Amino acid sequence: MPQRLRFHCCSTADTAVPHEPRLQIEGLAAGTNVKLLNEQIRKFNPKIVSVANDKVLTELKEALSGWDGKMPELVCGEQGLIDVAKCVPSLLPLC
Repeated sequence: MPQRLRFHCCSTADTAVPHEPRLQIEGLAAGTNVKLLNEQIRKFNPKIVSVANDKVLTELKEALSGWDGKMPELVCGEQGLIDVAKCVPSLLPLC
């Protein structure tokens, strides 16, 4: 069974997963890089994704429109970070 993780920075997900195929990304928290986050959502299929604010959330929803993959829960702001942190019991230290 894959180890479940959450990441608080997108670049860490790209670094960790290729080196450990048993890892499963459960949640991502990012700032405003919609292009990178869009790619990572499609690649890792997280359950929950948080972005900086409502404006970025709207941009991300537009970027994901038409995608036929499983849509993660999309949240934003401080509460969004809290929601991502709660999505998986702490298995490893967060970056």
